[in-house]
Amino acid sequence: MKNRKARTKMEDFNSVINKLLADGNGLSAREQQVLRYRLIDNKTLQQVGTLWAMSRERVRQIEAKAYWKLGMGSSKDSIKALKQMRKDRLEQEVDKLLELVEPIRLKEKKAFTQIFKDLGMKPSLITMAVTRKFYQKYPMHTPEGRVLSDRDREMIEYKQKHPYTTQVELAKLFNIYAPQISRKFKQMGVKWTDVRKGKDYTQPVITDGVYKNGH
Repeated sequence: MKNRKARTKMEDFNSVINKLLADGNGLSAREQQVLRYRLIDNKTLQQVGTLWAMSRERVRQIEAKAYWKLGMGSSKDSIKALKQMRKDRLEQEVDKLLELVEPIRLKEKKAFTQIFKDLGMKPSLITMAVTRKFYQKYPMHTPEGRVLSDRDREMIEYKQKHPYTTQVELAKLFNIYAPQISRKFKQMGVKWTDVRKGKDYTQPVITDGVYKNGH
């Protein structure tokens, strides 16, 4: 039922756009452009007014007249419909972007600012909404919600490459209190395997300032 309502709202939105771009719709070039700015670009009345060097109220009047020509009712009704359309469109964009970044965030545990930067995206209402929605699903105190520091990431990668490394050895390498190691791994959602010795285990050594292990 919810998906059907969402589709209906999106169809309503598309219907407005189609009417807007259709030939012979009765709108002047300026009225069409106002609706393009408002519906497609999500610009505010003030932003449109700045572009055209006119008052916010004058832009509102042009917008209201355009809606009246399209048979969408009074100015008040038009503004209400516009707000709902913009809200629905924003939610769809947020869900689409979240679907893209959520697997990246869960796998790499990078900060969202870095993920969006890697994707070539600047901070916006949409990126903020995506971040907020992710943390609603995965609170920051959970393993999924935590962000890994560079040291945490290196420590996990080292342990994965050298599974026989002990807490004490890892603590010396990364300058961290040994008893915190297993707890820290658990907090990060990574299983700690405390294998003290193995048949092919070799004691890690520091050579030329680099911590090395045979595994």
